[in-house]
Amino acid sequence: MSEKEYNNRSWYKWATILLSPFVISILASALLILLFFPPVLKYKISLLQTYKIETELQTYEDLSGDGVSDKITFRMDSAGFYSVIVYQNPSGLMNQWNFDGKLLTRTNDYLITGDYDNNKHKELYVFSLRHDSILLQCISDLSNNLPKCKDVFIAHVGFRKGNYQAAILKAEMDDLNEDGYKELIFGVNSGFSLTPRNIFAYDIHNRKCIASPYLGLSMTRLIQKDITGDSKNEILLQGHGPDNISDTMVKYHDRSAWLMVLDRKLNFLFKPVEFKGAYSHIWPFVFEKRKGLNQAGFYVRSTKAPGESKLCYFSADGKILKEVNLPGLPFISIF
Repeated sequence: MSEKEYNNRSWYKWATILLSPFVISILASALLILLFFPPVLKYKISLLQTYKIETELQTYEDLSGDGVSDKITFRMDSAGFYSVIVYQNPSGLMNQWNFDGKLLTRTNDYLITGDYDNNKHKELYVFSLRHDSILLQCISDLSNNLPKCKDVFIAHVGFRKGNYQAAILKAEMDDLNEDGYKELIFGVNSGFSLTPRNIFAYDIHNRKCIASPYLGLSMTRLIQKDITGDSKNEILLQGHGPDNISDTMVKYHDRSAWLMVLDRKLNFLFKPVEFKGAYSHIWPFVFEKRKGLNQAGFYVRSTKAPGESKLCYFSADGKILKEVNLPGLPFISIF
């Protein structure tokens, strides 16, 4: 075989191999891979900006008294700071106030609004926890990013089961000392932290805070009604005994429910009346009369064996005037 014939046969052999369907499919696949998945060049990652993890709460309230609700936003970050942002409607004006601490949000009462000086413009009252201290902030002028009151100390929170635990329970503002300015009234529950469990009244005008005796009761509602006939409201406490405090630790422990009413100095109107049994509940109420003294009463669900439920009327000095036993009533709130 001549050299020319040999080269022709070799070329034909390679041409047959290269043009075979198998080789063509491999080449086509490789081309597609290069087209759709180009080679990745080496790169370097650099940090351009950091962001804090944030949570946000929003509510609406007519703060300026113009009949239009303003948007109030609370923004909390993981670094232990929070902001209060108000968007005024319909003007669209915005302002922001920044505070150090953890916003108390265990209940829906993390914000209280009111008009302490009767100027038709509501203030914002916000509660926070910094370390073991409950602090109050007050924003009164929406055009000024300096709050009226900042970091007002309210109480220390007990440390138990690995944390500080507290929640705010709001009430209506009232002029307790009759100086023409309303006080901010609120309760503090503390759960396993045990303290505080008190009602507080902050006098914005004179920058003073008063507190009730230690209550023990885990409060669920503050009822402000006149039961003494002087046209001024007392404070009736609704709540239950969660059984966190031993009955040997404090006088008004939470292994019972207590009928408790506070006067306008936040002292007991009468000696609290005990209804024994852990997890017992008490729900006070007031029947308002057009003429004559309002009639106060309460429903109690006691868990003390054999267990009983009662509907009672009581006088302003704490005496039970009339009671009706309600055996077998389900363990539910009816008020």
